[in-house]
Amino acid sequence: MSFKDRLPTGSHYRSAVLMDYELAEERLNEEEQLGDDHDEDTPSGPRPEGYTLDTYMLMAIIDALNGVQATIIAAAGSDPPTVRPLPRPISAVEIAREERRANSMQALIDLFTAPPVPDTPGELVEEVEADADEDWSW
Repeated sequence: MSFKDRLPTGSHYRSAVLMDYELAEERLNEEEQLGDDHDEDTPSGPRPEGYTLDTYMLMAIIDALNGVQATIIAAAGSDPPTVRPLPRPISAVEIAREERRANSMQALIDLFTAPPVPDTPGELVEEVEADADEDWSW
């Protein structure tokens, strides 16, 4: 991480980078080349830097106001919007914990589901040959 990346969010440098049209075009071209799958690998939510007690309190107030707004809409007889809290910063420990939980759940699902069926007869023959090569003697 370089020093320019540590500048505050409202700095002139970050503002200039965000408003640079050529840089935006390059980033969009990169995203198109990588495809849509690369978004799932990056954690979502704000970064922990700059997240203070003041920020937490403001986010709690906004979440509460959104809840009050949904309640007023429901009291008026309309369908209230779903209230989603603002995203909070995510640490590396939380990301690793979520990955472990997801892997554990996938292992449990794999335990109770049937193995995938081969798509072609050639794949079925390869599986049978691979099973025949294994030593089944006890």
